[in-house]
Amino acid sequence: MLAEQFLKYENQQLKILLTNDAQHHLFDEIKQDFLDFIRKEVKNNSITIEISELEDNKQKKALTPSEKFNVMALKNPLLKELRSRLDLDPTFN
Repeated sequence: MLAEQFLKYENQQLKILLTNDAQHHLFDEIKQDFLDFIRKEVKNNSITIEISELEDNKQKKALTPSEKFNVMALKNPLLKELRSRLDLDPTFN
């Protein structure tokens, strides 16, 4: 299950793995309410929360148009086919 990759409970600690900074920011806003809810539902006031972020999301930002295209093409390989069919040049501004 996908949730098992992003959520673990060990030694009274709920470990949550987020995928980006936006999720981290949003979770920070509700963290205390969420923790209070969990503690109440499981009747355990010793539970804590540890938040971490996926490391592979902290890669170097692309600088040139070609680098940006390559990063997008890694996420969606069909972009290369689209570029070749439409005879596009990613370096053209």
